[in-house]
Amino acid sequence: MTEQARFTASSLLFSAAVLTSAALIFIFGAFGLPGNSAITGGYLLVTIASALILGRQEGDRPVVTSMDAVFAVLAIAVTIASVLHFDSSDYKEYMLLAVSVPSGYATGRLLGNPVLTSIRLRLLQVSAPLVAAACIATVPNLVGEIYPKPFVFGFDHATTVFAIAFGYMVIAYIYSDIEWRSKISLCLLALTVCATAVFVASTVRFVLIAILLTALFALACSIFRPLRIWRRIALVLLAMILGVIVGTVARYDFVVRVGNLLAHTGTFSGIAKPEQNVVKVERAETGHGPGITDRLPGDPARSDGATGRAPAIDDPPSCDKTFDLNNSIAIRRALLGDALFFVPKAGWFGFGLDSFPRMSCFQGYEIHNSVLQAIVEFGWIAGAVLVIMIIIPFMQFLFGRREFDLNRQFMLSCITFALLLSLIYGRTSRDLTLFLFLGAFANANSKIG
Repeated sequence: MTEQARFTASSLLFSAAVLTSAALIFIFGAFGLPGNSAITGGYLLVTIASALILGRQEGDRPVVTSMDAVFAVLAIAVTIASVLHFDSSDYKEYMLLAVSVPSGYATGRLLGNPVLTSIRLRLLQVSAPLVAAACIATVPNLVGEIYPKPFVFGFDHATTVFAIAFGYMVIAYIYSDIEWRSKISLCLLALTVCATAVFVASTVRFVLIAILLTALFALACSIFRPLRIWRRIALVLLAMILGVIVGTVARYDFVVRVGNLLAHTGTFSGIAKPEQNVVKVERAETGHGPGITDRLPGDPARSDGATGRAPAIDDPPSCDKTFDLNNSIAIRRALLGDALFFVPKAGWFGFGLDSFPRMSCFQGYEIHNSVLQAIVEFGWIAGAVLVIMIIIPFMQFLFGRREFDLNRQFMLSCITFALLLSLIYGRTSRDLTLFLFLGAFANANSKIG
């Protein structure tokens, strides 16, 4: 294999790792599986390890950066917390944690410069067909569907995962070298309209907002860039607005009903309506709370929840309150309230991986916020250094003495998108994409002399 072929394969595998969740849903759907740990592990091994092996550049010696030093502190803090509270989770979750955090960062950090340069193009080449296939697979499930979110291949969170892949497609297109009036550009914009309409009709909300915010961030970062980037951003925004209109009209009753439901985000009070799933949340001695499961957008396989011990601690704010379990915003507010309750009690090394789902009265639910999870489960040190590590790229962009090239600006936008998702859907052992791009950014930054 030639060196150029190695680098091309590495960048394609890196892109496949970024889109792990969407790819796994198609794989599981093809075999009719609800999930499979062996397939998930094999996919991660092939994409991450192979990308690293094929993407190494001969004679390339990494230069230690401030991000590397901060990451080392994070890795040490997480390791100590895991050792101290080893029985708080199972081996599968620890393996996913090892793949997502140290392996993800190391892969992005050690790739050769030619791989970093080609990721923009390869991510677009991988994500666009995946998004198109996702739209084709989703549309039939919208027709006559009685649930706001359609079940695609048996997964109720599939459209959220597909929308995340769509977000990376949009970012890759914005930073591509494609002429905005070309046929390829017109095809991608048409796909943007269709995908936005499908995901709006599927009542996907925050991911689309995160895409719009990331596009606006890219626009702000490109103030001194050529106008062709501005044009691509403007066209993406117009295409998404058109898609929102089409998707809303197509399933108007569902979209409006979900909007009205989410407008009431507090604890439930009053008489339950037929479409509501109202329960009183109480601490359970064993097992999960009433009808509560953990289905994260980044986890195609069903999670059975953590099986370790729960530390003795006072009841958090969510206990003995009544919630509508169909209202995701109300649940997230309750989870954030519980997490903030545990933050002062976490200590230097927290309560251990997956301890929160047993301490909260919403048993079986993760915090869905990677920063708060790092503080609660791995301690104050891990939480602080994770925040510092995320801030460093933005500080370097704002106050660095060197102008950012297009590759680093692209990676910064990908970090922004991954960060927004991690604040709503985040789970540290599933944050592979965030650490892949943090490592890639540190790598690209270290190569600027």
